[in-house]
Order: sequence, then C-alpha cells, then structure tokens
Amino acid sequence: MRTPLVISRGFRVAIHFVILCCLLATWPAFAKDKEKPPTDAELAAISARGKLLARYDEIAWHATDAVEALHPPKGAVHGYVVDLRHDNWVCVFGALNDDKTALNIAYETVSAVEPEIDHQRAFTANQSDSGDLYREFLTMDTARSAFGPHTQAYNDAVLPAPGGGFYVYFYPGSTDNNIILMGGDVRYLVSADGKTVLETRKLHASIRQDEVHPKGMQTVEMAFHTHVLSDVPEDTDVMYVLMRRPPVPELITSERFTYEIEVNGDIKFLGDSKKFLKNLKSK
Repeated sequence: MRTPLVISRGFRVAIHFVILCCLLATWPAFAKDKEKPPTDAELAAISARGKLLARYDEIAWHATDAVEALHPPKGAVHGYVVDLRHDNWVCVFGALNDDKTALNIAYETVSAVEPEIDHQRAFTANQSDSGDLYREFLTMDTARSAFGPHTQAYNDAVLPAPGGGFYVYFYPGSTDNNIILMGGDVRYLVSADGKTVLETRKLHASIRQDEVHPKGMQTVEMAFHTHVLSDVPEDTDVMYVLMRRPPVPELITSERFTYEIEVNGDIKFLGDSKKFLKNLKSK
C-alpha cells in the first residue's frame, strides 16, 4: 500500500545567496546542456503535469487509507491507479490476471475534483477491466519492473503522455511523520499499449531528507535547491511545492538557468543563473 503523505513545514531553508554562489562556482560538469531556456509552453506543460501529480498523490493518499480500513484479503490488491473520469477522480485497486490480459478490480473510490477532499468512501468493485484502466495498470506494472526493488519506500503515479503513451513516476515516500523526502525520483515514458518502456528520465540525483520543524519554530519565505541533471524544473518539483503546508515557493538553480516555482505551481523563469545571482549580490 501507499506510504503516508507527509504535509509539514519540513524542507524549509532561508535563502542564502552566498551559499548559492558557491554552489554555482563548483557546479558538477555532468549537468546536461541546454543552450536556450525553455519556452513558456514548455514550462506550462511541466507545471500542468506537476499539478496533476500533486492531485494524484492526494487522491491516492485518501483512497489508500479508505481501502486499508476494509482489510483487503491477501493477493486481492497488487497496486492502484488514479484516473480522471468526467468530473470525478476514480482510484481503483486490484491486480492483473495471471496472463496480464485484464485487470481484476477489487476496490474503487470516487472523489469529486472540487472542492478539496475531506474523505473518500471505498467500496468493493469485484469487476474486470480490459480498457483504459487495464492499460494504466499494465503501464504501472511495466515501469515497476524497470524500476526494480528498492529498500527505500516509493510512491508512484501514472499520467497520460503526448502521443498516447504514459508517464510513470516513482518518488520517495516517508514513513516517518517527522521527516519529509525530496528527490531520488525517476520518470518513465511507456508505450500506449502499456508494455514497453521508451524512455527513462532520472529527475534528481539523490534523496534529500529534512526534519519537520514544529509550527512557529522558524519563519521562511522561500526554499531552494539545485539541479545537476538538467537545466529545467522537473514535474515533481511542482508537486513538492504544492504538497507543502503552509505554502512556500521554491527557487531552483541549474548550471545555466534559475527559476521560481510559485505556491500555485506556476513556474517563473528568472534568467541566466550566474547573471541572476550576480545581480542579487549587487543589491
């Protein structure tokens, strides 16, 4: 089952630009090159996927709690997928049949897209699906095989990708309410039939672990982290910002560019990293 979602004041640091300048001065040489900054359309697409991920995570969190309360019999649930149908988010729990030609749905939860979720009711489904839900479940199974076993607990999500395929995300989930985790995540692009991994994208190099600070312990206006694997924000960066309570924006610096992810999940391009930090030092 899903690891608990941690919503906290963890992973907060005051922005200290001297530290950032030092980071830039010693930037790893393996950061991927991107000669030109991303377009507004590219940033909007990243933001949109991140917002969907945050919603997906919230739905799965509540749905998992509801299903666990029913004490599923052993073998009935090997995973779940969240799907938006009409005006509702549907989360189905079940397992593929022996030859992986259909999905046996054991439980289902339904939540309205708006307003915010207060609770979900899980009910026994006991039905089979060989359509969209089956393809999403098979996609998750294919990506999970590629991801392999890990000692760290991971949450997962599957979203539609351009061209009819799927994006599958794996990101760390904390089992300690006093710890929040960020990074160490990966995204797979899987074919439309759910059977083939077409692309693997490692989103962050390592997992950052931060203690949750008691309420009122510190006042923080913005958090930050650096990117060494790419020069663009990742989908999960947006998700992490939206999962925080209370909301705190995130400054992201890469070897070339700097961005701010606002508390509503929108991404603002701030310019060339070295010029941006040089201007800040001169103020």
